[in-house]
Amino acid sequence: MKRIGFMLLLFLALSTAVAPSAQADGGASLSTAPTVTSGSTYSASFSSDRLSHGNTELWKVRLLLGDDLLLNAIRSRGASSFVVKVLPVGTDEATLWTKRPVYEARLSSPVAVTASRSGTYPIAISCNTSRRCTTIRFSVVITHELVVHIPRSTRLSLTGTFTVVVRTPGGNPVTGRDLIVSLYGLWRDSSASVTHHVLGSTKVIRGQAVFTYHLPAGLAEKTISLQAIVDGPGYRTASSALCEANVA
Repeated sequence: MKRIGFMLLLFLALSTAVAPSAQADGGASLSTAPTVTSGSTYSASFSSDRLSHGNTELWKVRLLLGDDLLLNAIRSRGASSFVVKVLPVGTDEATLWTKRPVYEARLSSPVAVTASRSGTYPIAISCNTSRRCTTIRFSVVITHELVVHIPRSTRLSLTGTFTVVVRTPGGNPVTGRDLIVSLYGLWRDSSASVTHHVLGSTKVIRGQAVFTYHLPAGLAEKTISLQAIVDGPGYRTASSALCEANVA
């Protein structure tokens, strides 16, 4: 529940920004269904477009394992007259109307789906009222999940390099121009409480972020903790487990 709540808060924040418009009507079949992209807004005119089964338009979305799909049509008039279904990877024309959806609800509430596997998910929006449906508009935000790896324990010199590994949940290395990893050291200063110290920030290149660090001389022969946090547009903030580091 905490994750769904975070997803919805993130979506509502992003939806207040001006999104680029990619006005693409849905398709009447999966072969003609356009693929939606993150940060764009789409529309469909059910009174004039070609429809599947007389009341449905189709889109597709490509997701990686762990991705969050957030779709919002609550600002459209009559959104409660439409039902959205997100169908599983592997759905084709023959199974479009028999596959059990991974998500189904009215468009009067934001749609929040987390991908259980990588692939293409069909999106079916249907007019679900006896009255004549007109136009529906919806916006799309996709956020990617990351996994951050550092060793559980290590030995450090007062000056040296430290490598953080960033991958997708499927194990693929990540490169992101705006994806930034920050490395923190946790230790006690003069107070009794542990404080965070920024050891550096750098970009991720081919799944690795390499830091050159400098520790205070007073940490020699002591044990500290390290933690890495990665953040960037289009990605969910992720943090590593703590690494216990013995300083030489």
